[in-house]
Amino acid sequence: MESGSSFDCLTVAVHELNNENISVFPNPSTGIFTFTLKNITSKKLILNVYNLSNQLLKSQSIFDYESFDLDLTSFENGIYFYQIKGEESIVSGKLVKEE
Repeated sequence: MESGSSFDCLTVAVHELNNENISVFPNPSTGIFTFTLKNITSKKLILNVYNLSNQLLKSQSIFDYESFDLDLTSFENGIYFYQIKGEESIVSGKLVKEE
């Protein structure tokens, strides 16, 4: 079945980018969050940061899939949400900035 094949391909992509493959530390942080990614083969990843009102505050391409820093030092203390988009998958999580 063609629809089953499409679903299987999507399932493989979703498993590639999930919360088990991503860690963020320290969290809470004073503004610098370090992300580490494991077993990622997507060629293009985008990191978006949103506030509690779901407004996009920051967007950046990810080039180093093993480890990269996200600088939110200029942001006010509070809760933010990140979203990492792969070619066919999305994973999201919470960031807490405090001093």
